[in-house]
Amino acid sequence: MEALTKLGIDWRLLVAQLINFAILFWILRKFLYKPILDVLEKRKTTIEKGFEDAKSAEQKLSRAEKDASALVQKAKQEAAHIVQQAQKDAQQEKQETLQKAKDEVHRIIYEAREKILAERQDMLEGVQKELVSVVVEAASAVLKGVSDKKISTELAKKAIEEAGN
Repeated sequence: MEALTKLGIDWRLLVAQLINFAILFWILRKFLYKPILDVLEKRKTTIEKGFEDAKSAEQKLSRAEKDASALVQKAKQEAAHIVQQAQKDAQQEKQETLQKAKDEVHRIIYEAREKILAERQDMLEGVQKELVSVVVEAASAVLKGVSDKKISTELAKKAIEEAGN
């Protein structure tokens, strides 16, 4: 201790300073250092959690983009299928409409032919009747001079038969 006195150091003051330093160290550690370390640790934890959340969000975003891409691709395929089906249905409807129109045309042509044939037949019958009438009158006029009724009737029948053929 004497050596300390020769150096000008009072050992009581040194002990008091050491006690003061220990108390100050304990107070700083208890009320300042420890809370600062706790705040730094919380901040470190928060930052790490933020990085983990960012990674998780990035992974979720990547998955969501993949899912969205898959949904878009699926929607495109469905749309293409719907368009293809609509075209197929339209083509089939076109064919059916065309076939109905053809059938209707054939039906109209058939009915027109039948009507024309019926009118022709009616006309022929009318002409034959008229012809028979004319032949009978002509035969009557020619046979007026002939007095035999049997001959005139037979000639009239023969003329009618020839006119009918």
